[in-house]
Amino acid sequence: MSAGPLFSEHWHRVRDLRPSLAADVVSELHSYRGSNTYVLQRRSGGKLYRLDARSHALVMRLDGTRSVTDIWEESLARFGESAPGQPELMALLAELHAAGLIVVDQRLDAEYLFSRGDEERRSTRRRRWMNPLFMTFPLVDPDPWLERCRPLAERLFSRRLAAAWLALVVVALCAVLPHGSALRQAIADADLLAPRELLLLALCWVVMKAVHEFAHALALKRYGCEVREMGIALMVLLPIPYVNASAAGILPDKRQRMVINAAGIVAELAIAAVAALVWLNVSGVVADLALRLMLIGGLSTLLFNANPLLRFDGYYLLADWLEIPELESRGKRHTLAMLRRLVFGETNAAASGSASSAARDAPEPLDARESAWLIGHCLSATVYRIMLMFGIALFLSKRYFFLGKVLAIWVLFALIVLPFWRYATFIRSEVRETRYRPLWRSVALGVPLLLCFMLVPLPASRTVTGVVWLPENAILRAASDCEVTRVVATPGGEVRRGSEILRCENEELDTERLSLLARLAEVEARIAAAGLDDALATERLRAERALLEERLRRVEAEVADQVLVAAYDGQFVVDPDAALAGRFFRQGAEAAVILPKHERVVRAALPERHVRELDDDRFRSVALRLASDPEGHTWSSSVRRLSPVASRTAVSAALTRKGGGRLENQGGGTDRELREAAFDVELDWPEGIAAAPVGSHVSVRIERRAETLLQRSLLALQRLLLGEVQGR
Repeated sequence: MSAGPLFSEHWHRVRDLRPSLAADVVSELHSYRGSNTYVLQRRSGGKLYRLDARSHALVMRLDGTRSVTDIWEESLARFGESAPGQPELMALLAELHAAGLIVVDQRLDAEYLFSRGDEERRSTRRRRWMNPLFMTFPLVDPDPWLERCRPLAERLFSRRLAAAWLALVVVALCAVLPHGSALRQAIADADLLAPRELLLLALCWVVMKAVHEFAHALALKRYGCEVREMGIALMVLLPIPYVNASAAGILPDKRQRMVINAAGIVAELAIAAVAALVWLNVSGVVADLALRLMLIGGLSTLLFNANPLLRFDGYYLLADWLEIPELESRGKRHTLAMLRRLVFGETNAAASGSASSAARDAPEPLDARESAWLIGHCLSATVYRIMLMFGIALFLSKRYFFLGKVLAIWVLFALIVLPFWRYATFIRSEVRETRYRPLWRSVALGVPLLLCFMLVPLPASRTVTGVVWLPENAILRAASDCEVTRVVATPGGEVRRGSEILRCENEELDTERLSLLARLAEVEARIAAAGLDDALATERLRAERALLEERLRRVEAEVADQVLVAAYDGQFVVDPDAALAGRFFRQGAEAAVILPKHERVVRAALPERHVRELDDDRFRSVALRLASDPEGHTWSSSVRRLSPVASRTAVSAALTRKGGGRLENQGGGTDRELREAAFDVELDWPEGIAAAPVGSHVSVRIERRAETLLQRSLLALQRLLLGEVQGR
């Protein structure tokens, strides 16, 4: 007999039922990796139901004239030991009824047998709300008017149009590649979270996705399928139209199914190709719209539609190509089954309960390759989905704080907390059912993993882009508003440390100095005249003299600072296009530069959310690697100075995307304007290393105290949920 029990104590509830298949149920024979499987579906649409040959033979006997007992007894006679037991047959009937594939001739015992249908509907609603990536809301049946588009579908999905599409994409790709830098610059200049940009993106998004879904619908009609559901979907909270393309699953030819699944991707790439050609040849608003269509048709296709790790078009393409139906759901069940075997020592799917649809819908993989695909896809899809949604939440929170945090909390609950809660519930039920016999397996596996997660520290570091820069003292700045009266050193020549470079003059300082000298002379005279006769007046004059002398010392120091001297041995560098003599400089303005022979510093910039890594107790060291060093040596350094406030202007364009760095530029701004404020960090130049060209790149690695995965997770969660609040 089958692996499950033969008899059921609830058999009396269904034995006299005479179920029959619904009138519009169709059945097709599919071949998956050399194994035959029957696929059932109602013509009106709905979930696909896959059966092996034995279950299909049973279902085909549901004609409304045979009772469930008759069908089971015939199965025993026909299949012998491989015949299903009563629990398995009851589970099969319940699932067929829940899917709407069978009808019966009398009122059913809904509390027991077919309560599964209500649970299935509740589960569908839960899945709709628990998937932040894609939520659907059905509205209309578009099949009547799509039927009139069948001639158009037959002309579009032909070899001639496929060749034309391929030529269009290749031409557009060849045209855009030489302009890659201009394209990157245009994307960097676009502030995608600005209201105007969001409006453009929303307009392009809706148009693109409408064409995408219409392409799916036409492909379905091309191969004779019905399209019974159309509505609105929320894709990452953005509304788009959608059509239910599940009818493609009944087609026995996998190439036809793959064409239907790829239709939307093909349509988006065609629009993106046309938009690329338009962008290269126009300007203004039209070019802006074309750029957004390129981004949506390329980026969203890569991250979402064509990505097999998400349950969109790319996923179904991969499943059909591999001939592994229900790749995601079977992968989850197979991974869970492997975990159950590892933890609880079970050797078959029926070890923990009655046989059910798991044996039909999720059969054991045919070979090790299929098992690897199922487990690999399950794990990678789970990790990718979590990372993608948290990335989107962080991206949104930079501009729309509340929306980003709500999405982050939603993702945390739906994709992490809820699955872990279900797993914990499953472990508890399994331990209770097996009376704690395999508990040591769970402890032996779980405790070491938990200890590693909580106690084993892992290296922590962050790498940012730096730039070789001059020490602050190498830049000669005007001490006050002044005019250059004499250039002592030769521009472009070598100078020695301490030698005079420029002489400046500030008439106000000179005038104030002469005035202070005159007032001091007057006060000295008044003190001498007062003598010893008026002690009180003498004391007051002496106090005034002390104030004047202090003020005179400060003014003379400022006058002395008008002589700019070299702080290092090096080359006197000036702007060759502007004469220094007679030039006026504001206080703090850069007048000239001494290019030292050996002295350098490294300037870097840290965004506000990362600056704490330099001043908390987790900071350990800083290491540098010069881009000009072909051997890639690493040199130790230290923090010389950290700016007290963040700025949206980088010290050098080399730190930004436009200059080859990592900081994002502000759209429409200069090469040094940043999208996110950053703190300026000055690092010491390592000893024993030759001076590098000013402006060249340096890789800066900030080493931090090793942290466990638990600590990192808590810090990441704190940064996500509270970081922006603290930053404000």
